[in-house]
Order: sequence, then structure tokens, then C-alpha cells
Amino acid sequence: MKMICQKLYEEDQTFAEFKSKFEYSYMAHKCVVDDIKRDCLKAKMDLKSNKNMFEMILKQDPDAEDLPYGKVLGKFLEDQEANVQKSMDQCDLVFKEYGEICDFFML
Repeated sequence: MKMICQKLYEEDQTFAEFKSKFEYSYMAHKCVVDDIKRDCLKAKMDLKSNKNMFEMILKQDPDAEDLPYGKVLGKFLEDQEANVQKSMDQCDLVFKEYGEICDFFML
């Protein structure tokens, strides 16, 4: 095995990075990627639903946005939109990494 690794390293210096790919294999095998994606999509749909409800409130009472309740809720929804987008980006990364790991280990 040592001779094989040495030969591969001589042919390709990036072979030494091979071991670093193993650290993700346990996590990839451990988690169910479809569940992660489903949870991210649910969070995105829930946020959209909450934003729609807040917009309905504002249509009924345009002054609600200027009330403390409206300000806090508007800020909360804005912050959560950023959090959900960050989660979606991470989910995309997980899917990409999972695909690469599965390809790498021929799963």
C-alpha cells in the first residue's frame, strides 16, 4: 500500500490531499441529505407564509408598520429571510459536497 501511495504521489502531488476527503465521509453517511433539504424548503415556505400574513395585516392597517409591534415583526421577518437564505445556501453546499463524496467513494 505504501508503494502504491508513493507512486500515486509521484504522479500527482495533490494525491496527498486524498486523506482530507475522508473527514466528510462519516458525516455524509451519517446524515440523511434529503431530510436537510426538506427542512430548508419547509423553513423557506413558512417564512413566505408569515411574510404574506404580515402583508395582509399591513393592507388592513397600513399604520401597523409604524407601531412597535409592526417594527419588531418587520425586522424579525427581514432577519429571518437572511437566515433562511443562509440555510438554503448551506443546504446547496451540503448537496454539492455529498454528491462529490458519493462520487469519490463510488456510492
